[in-house]
Amino acid sequence: MISQLMKSMLWASLAGVILLIPGVSSAQSPDDILIIANKSAPESSMSLAELKQIFLKKKSSWSNGNKIVAINAQDNSQVRRDFRKLVLDMTDTEELTYWEKQKIKKQIGAPTELQSRTKAVFKLKNAISYAYRKEVQKDVVKVLLVIPVS
Repeated sequence: MISQLMKSMLWASLAGVILLIPGVSSAQSPDDILIIANKSAPESSMSLAELKQIFLKKKSSWSNGNKIVAINAQDNSQVRRDFRKLVLDMTDTEELTYWEKQKIKKQIGAPTELQSRTKAVFKLKNAISYAYRKEVQKDVVKVLLVIPVS
């Protein structure tokens, strides 16, 4: 039989492995921003730099060549303000100015804004968006990145 000490060590080892899985944190907050994608998305994780490129429309395809469908939260929402600050490293005015320039120079507009982003990501193949942890049902979408919000 396995002693109690061995069982404790085994569970501690397993807990350590779980903490190393991308997107899993020991100190999960309902206010963390989860980067979510449709389950068909080929990526299993993503960096902040890649995410910024996608939401500024500098990167438009997944690794398998399929077109990325980026979906923003509504402009006046708190999650959009947090995303803008933590991922895009912009103020609302800087983001607005960026998209005005893109529209004039390249005829490119900002990603579509939706209130029910999790539902849209679930239904739209190749979609990517973000939401607070408390708003996401992880079994219906793929979590690519967790961004802690302080």
